Amino acid sequence: MPLAEIQSLAKINLALHVGGVRPDGYHPVDTLCVFASAGDVLSIEEETDEFSLIIDGEEGAGLSPSTDNLVLRAARAFAVAADIRPVRFRLTKNVPVASGIGGGTSNGAAALALLNQRASVPLSVPGLMALSQGLGADGPVCLAPYIMSADSFRARGIGFAVTNGPSLPPLHIALANPRQAVPTGTVFRAFDKAAAPSPFELPETARLASSGDVASFLSGTRNDLAPPARVICPAIAALEAEMSAQPGCLGARMSGSGATVFGLYASASAATRAARRFVAEGHWAVSSPLFRKGAS
Repeated sequence: MPLAEIQSLAKINLALHVGGVRPDGYHPVDTLCVFASAGDVLSIEEETDEFSLIIDGEEGAGLSPSTDNLVLRAARAFAVAADIRPVRFRLTKNVPVASGIGGGTSNGAAALALLNQRASVPLSVPGLMALSQGLGADGPVCLAPYIMSADSFRARGIGFAVTNGPSLPPLHIALANPRQAVPTGTVFRAFDKAAAPSPFELPETARLASSGDVASFLSGTRNDLAPPARVICPAIAALEAEMSAQPGCLGARMSGSGATVFGLYASASAATRAARRFVAEGHWAVSSPLFRKGAS
């Protein structure tokens, strides 16, 4: 029986607008993210003399718990900032690697949240957010659902400026991945060969009250990394088209730098049917409710 356990939430970019590369090599972004309760699971097995990690699960084959794993990196950073005993983690991998839905970054964020629950003096929200920046550009937004109060989160700058996004109606999501890893760096290098799309900023909206509002938001926004990712991995375009065609789909799009494609649905049954179709075709696929703050 683990001492503690937490769901590592899968990050979904509903929209991802990307600007041209800066002199420091980073890209400015304006993205609206939601989360699905369909990610990996991180648990603490016991207190030990040093932080360690065991990896298992259907998607864990071939992964080694190296010292640079983001769970261990987050834990070491947390231990510098707070008084806590080292522990042995177990990470059950349910999500493919390099799939555009948070993955290792979400696992690192989950480690920060889990350790903060066990700390005798928990860190403040700003303190945790500062630590999450060490996980990469997606670190703060992947931490946001654990420590902020919103259904969605908007990230700007290079991703470190995170604010509460609009509230959402109850929705369900289907995720499908062609089991082809798409390296983020390769996608960004391909993106840099063309002019950045416009407009850069997402439309301002305080509330997406209905499924129709969400569908309209998707139709009026983009994922700017999708075009280069489709060239690198043509299966993405096929998944997007097939997901869009599923009964009840409100909108479909690639998340992050790929290759996972999501579809949003008003009903759990429609999302489940879509996911089962993709599994039957040999893809990795799952369905789940969208995470909503305060929802049971």
